[in-house]
Amino acid sequence: QAAGGDSQSTSLPWGLDRIDSPELPIDDKFAPLVHGSGVHIFVLDTGARLTHEEFKGRIEEGYNHFNPGSDPTDLQGHGTHVAGTALPLGTNYLFTI
Repeated sequence: QAAGGDSQSTSLPWGLDRIDSPELPIDDKFAPLVHGSGVHIFVLDTGARLTHEEFKGRIEEGYNHFNPGSDPTDLQGHGTHVAGTALPLGTNYLFTI
């Protein structure tokens, strides 16, 4: 995964190249200008597995809005998948569920 000015040119996820290439043609590279320090990402989904090794030190427990007072841990897997997409390994984002 690329972060902070590094380029990645093989197998880019859908739409990622378009983020740093607002004008056509796109260049088949992803080279963001920032590292994400200080960014907080809030994902509203089925929760997230707080113990996932890729989130270590970068995730905070949130709140279960569907069932207030219940544990916000992901029991279906979808929220953890979404969190992994929003919070790729190698970034400095902070994720809150």
